[in-house]
Amino acid sequence: MATLRLQGAIVGITGGAGAIGLETAIMFAGAGAHVAIGDIDGDAARGAAALIGERARGYAVDVRDRSSMATFIGAVGAPLVFVNNAGVMPLGRYVDEDPAVTRRAVDVNLWGALHGSQLAARGMIARGEGHIVNIASLMGRMTAVGAVTYGAAKHAIVGFGGGFSDELDGTGVTVTTVLPTAVRTPLISGLALGRFPPVVEPYEVAAAVLASCRHRRPEVTVPRYLARSPELERLLPRGVRRRVRRRLGGDAALRPDAVQRADYEGRIRAAELVA
Repeated sequence: MATLRLQGAIVGITGGAGAIGLETAIMFAGAGAHVAIGDIDGDAARGAAALIGERARGYAVDVRDRSSMATFIGAVGAPLVFVNNAGVMPLGRYVDEDPAVTRRAVDVNLWGALHGSQLAARGMIARGEGHIVNIASLMGRMTAVGAVTYGAAKHAIVGFGGGFSDELDGTGVTVTTVLPTAVRTPLISGLALGRFPPVVEPYEVAAAVLASCRHRRPEVTVPRYLARSPELERLLPRGVRRRVRRRLGGDAALRPDAVQRADYEGRIRAAELVA
């Protein structure tokens, strides 16, 4: 599959006002693309675009709402690349999770990617060229103690990405699912992470997104050396796996610092639909 020519191309990014999304927007603009930054916080999206400069525009978009996503994609034109990055991660024991928070996490993490992929792909297929990137997580291939709703949605995105990639074969449109380990963003605020998983920076994930426009592989892991870790984990007996996980701090999501995490969890609950 040929490398995409990004100079002058339109790139749409959801959840683009902060962390991974903003770093991704900066990198695509640096590669000569015109970047459409979509975020549920329209003011933040426009502020991020102003930071980048004339190659960027900011838009309010709610990825949970299909009509909002359709309006966003229609406003920016037919994107050559579309990055489904928006995500939220509630933490704690699932038996105690507020059903409204569960619904919001699934709507943002899963339905956002489904809406964006389908709507963006239609224009790409008509043009005969395009690339969709879905930001998942290594939790999409491993168990996620303390973040089971998030993990469930990411498992679904991994499965969706593989199937949709095969379905688009021969159209000129490709799909890459990016699976980062823990990323230094507000999603991990209040977590006392142990030796595993390692923490990567947002720009490392953004670099993997940009690189996917060149190689266009169906799936990439950040960092790359963890690509086989899910398979290796499954080789261990369940009891051994759980002991190793506890020793490495892999159950930290069950014990987040409530004070440090209060602002982020509050924003998960407070976000409302936008036009």
